[in-house]
Amino acid sequence: MVSGAAGPGASGGGQGWDVRLERLVSLLTTTATLAVVAFTWVSITQVRDEHAITREGQITDRYNAAVQNLGSGSLDVRLGGIYALQRIMQDSQRDRRTAGNVLSAYIRTHTTRPAKAPKARKKAGQAPDRVRPKADIQAALDILTLPHPPRRLATGLDLRHAYLVGAELHADADLSGANLARADLTAADLQSIDLVDADLRGTDLRGTDLSSADLTGTDLRGANLRGTNLSGTKPHRTDLRGTSLRGTDLSSTDLRRAILRGKHTIIPAGDGTDPSAADLSGANLRDADLRGMNLNGMNLRGTILSDGNLSGADLRDADLRDAELVITNLSGADLSRADLRHTDLSRARLRGVDLSGTDLRGADLSRMDLRGVDLSGADLRGADLNHTDLSHTRLDGANLGGADLAGVQRCAGPWSTKQPQPIAC
Repeated sequence: MVSGAAGPGASGGGQGWDVRLERLVSLLTTTATLAVVAFTWVSITQVRDEHAITREGQITDRYNAAVQNLGSGSLDVRLGGIYALQRIMQDSQRDRRTAGNVLSAYIRTHTTRPAKAPKARKKAGQAPDRVRPKADIQAALDILTLPHPPRRLATGLDLRHAYLVGAELHADADLSGANLARADLTAADLQSIDLVDADLRGTDLRGTDLSSADLTGTDLRGANLRGTNLSGTKPHRTDLRGTSLRGTDLSSTDLRRAILRGKHTIIPAGDGTDPSAADLSGANLRDADLRGMNLNGMNLRGTILSDGNLSGADLRDADLRDAELVITNLSGADLSRADLRHTDLSRARLRGVDLSGTDLRGADLSRMDLRGVDLSGADLRGADLNHTDLSHTRLDGANLGGADLAGVQRCAGPWSTKQPQPIAC
């Protein structure tokens, strides 16, 4: 009985030790596997770190060699250094900004403005050579303005006082946020480039092609834009105060959100000048949108405003002598006391416009619809009013001496009257 009862207990104890042993072996195997994995990870990390250190050392060596090449007297060697820096910018995001700063400093220090403007050499029967930057300067400029990933590498780019006459940039060039204050970009080709929030204060842009460029938020205060092509640009929030725009092409441009004058500028009575305002004399503003703009006292002498929209604009005391306003929409505009001598207003929309006190001597107003226009006190001596409709036009105090009045449609009554209300038919 005793012997039989002990058998099962002894067998169960042997089986328990087998299970325990099996679990122990499994645990040791798992531990060994984890140890191998950990060792492998440490080895890989160590190798990776060693590779990174080696790579950084190689980039440093390449960087030092490239910078050294920039100081060479050989153009080919300098170009090699410039393109070596471009490769570093592509390979190392960490060094992109540093390499870019080196290239911008290279441009600034190697493009000093000459004491005398270079004279273009002209051979018999040939056009004069166009002044352009040297090959190394143009290459550095191209690299800095490429749309690198991430974009806006040029943000903070410092090219102040750089002499970049005749520079050519690719159509998708990125100069957003760049500092180009007092740089010389005369006759440069900057078509369709990105100049958002760029600083161009005092920059010389005479004869520069900026057509279709994005000028949103660009600071152009005091810049010289004479003869510049700004057609099709986006001058939203663009600061043009004190800017010379004489002869500038602003055709098809929406200037409603551009800053053309100081916010709190007060025009002295009888004085049409404003030192803070942009000079638009002789500019090409054909088909421009200037609806409701404050152009009070602006210099628009000889400006082309044909086919433009100036409805509701404030043009009081503006100088519009010799301006071209053919087919221009001036409905609701205030032109009181403006100088419109010899201005071409043929086929312009002038119904309901305030022209009181305006100088219209010699102006072409032939065959125009001037019904309801206020011409009280206007000087119309020598003006062409041939077949013009002056029905319900206010003419009290107007001077019509020597004006061509052939075929004029008007209400009964004298040309000069003291009646406060429009002359009734």
